[in-house]
Amino acid sequence: PSLRSDQSTKALQDQCNVKPLHTLRALEGSDVTMSCEVSHLPDSATLAWERDREPTANTTLIYNNTAHIIIHSFDQHSEGTYNCTLRRNGALIFSIPNELKVTKETLGTQHTLYRGSLNSSEAVLICHSLSSYTKASWSWAPVSETQAIPVAYAVKFGDSGRYTCFYERNRMAEINLVTIQVSTEPPGGLSRNQPVVLNCEISQVIGTVTLAWLQMKGGRGELVKQEVLTERSPKTMLKLTLPSLTEDQLHWACVVFTGSLLRAQVPLHLTLPIKQGWSTETVVRVVIVALATLGMLLVLRWYWSWTRRQASEPESAQPEE
Repeated sequence: PSLRSDQSTKALQDQCNVKPLHTLRALEGSDVTMSCEVSHLPDSATLAWERDREPTANTTLIYNNTAHIIIHSFDQHSEGTYNCTLRRNGALIFSIPNELKVTKETLGTQHTLYRGSLNSSEAVLICHSLSSYTKASWSWAPVSETQAIPVAYAVKFGDSGRYTCFYERNRMAEINLVTIQVSTEPPGGLSRNQPVVLNCEISQVIGTVTLAWLQMKGGRGELVKQEVLTERSPKTMLKLTLPSLTEDQLHWACVVFTGSLLRAQVPLHLTLPIKQGWSTETVVRVVIVALATLGMLLVLRWYWSWTRRQASEPESAQPEE
């Protein structure tokens, strides 16, 4: 048995040609996105990102034989070794380390952050200079005409825009914040076996991005619909219509790719209404009606028996001549 297991593992190693990764230095405050792809991923194998041999708490996605990871707002606490691991039935087959280091000087830098407009989503804007200054400030140029003041927690869809950091009069960094929101139609609630529309909207398109709806099954995403958007295209929303909502269509994710790199993943979990059963009041009413009907039947039967006896008694009571 052990020989067969070794042969099976060797065959899996031959099939899964993992692409090597390289050492990466990342700008402080930026999002680090990495992917680890294998040519074939059997059902018995798992591909994942680990940090110091432990599962990472960062955003991860398994899609199309590729393990994606997003390290949001990279800083010195995010430094370390990230391993792309391939396991079969729990046994380690591959572990490819990738060392990440932070670059703290943000002078003259520009990068883009993608965030879902969820209560658990936050954007940390970092501006760092190695020189000493007495004054620092942020300016915000929103995409929309909203006058709301942006906050660092619970990113809202309207927080999208360009944030510029100044140290005195020197522009240190520029950060584009792109937000994504998901919704369903009809908005009033979902019904069983009725059409449902899933909406994924991006606040702005920088360069070329791909919006996609993935159906999540057992930790893996399966592509259902995607569309490539460009800056010239006015379209910013991807719609997916489900003709009939069923129990196996409740877990979804809208994902954003730039090229082959995952930039955002916004989950959408649907809930079907509880199947309507008989309430206590309905049961009581049914019991009362049933008892009343039974009582009426008993009364009718007694009355029918009594009338028959009454009809036969005069004949039996006549004297003999």
